[in-house]
Amino acid sequence: MKNKLIIFLILLLFPFLILYFLSQPVEKEREISIQEILIKEDLNNNSELTKEGIIVFTNSRREEKKIDQLKENDLLNKLAKKRIEDMIEKNYFDHLSEKEFKKEAESKGYSFLLLGENIARGNFLNDQSLVEAWMDSPSHRENILDKRYEEIGLAIKNDLIIQIFGKPQTESFFKNELFLANITLQENMANFLGLIKNGRSF
Repeated sequence: MKNKLIIFLILLLFPFLILYFLSQPVEKEREISIQEILIKEDLNNNSELTKEGIIVFTNSRREEKKIDQLKENDLLNKLAKKRIEDMIEKNYFDHLSEKEFKKEAESKGYSFLLLGENIARGNFLNDQSLVEAWMDSPSHRENILDKRYEEIGLAIKNDLIIQIFGKPQTESFFKNELFLANITLQENMANFLGLIKNGRSF
């Protein structure tokens, strides 16, 4: 009976929720997903890792799921390189805030709708072993298999590896706004359903 009541309430409120979510302001270029992984292997260095190979194995995992291949983007490569240099210079292993990350991307001239980052620190046998380590982590796997991403950039230095994903802006203002509005709608609906599932009241 309780489940039927919940379903009835969702169906009753759904049209109003759609209108409400679509009316909410959308902040452009705001969606950023950042994931990190710290892995240590009993090896000496990352001399066997290559940018090209990591991209190939990343795309092969997407191909297995019939997801479009990522295209290498030079601006994202430069962004990844700058991120690694900053971590080495300031001796840290972490992500920038969303605001700082956005600023760094814009400083490289990359206008995005969606941006994601995987970082790793450790010594890996080869390109495949690194990608498999990311795939074994749900959050990193989510970035790699995200259908919305179209481009990729990568940098390797010492024991640090950074992989950056991007969905660039299109020339169509309408398409850009529709894409961002859809993200906002999905997030708000997920939050709403989560509240219902947890029995939260409004």
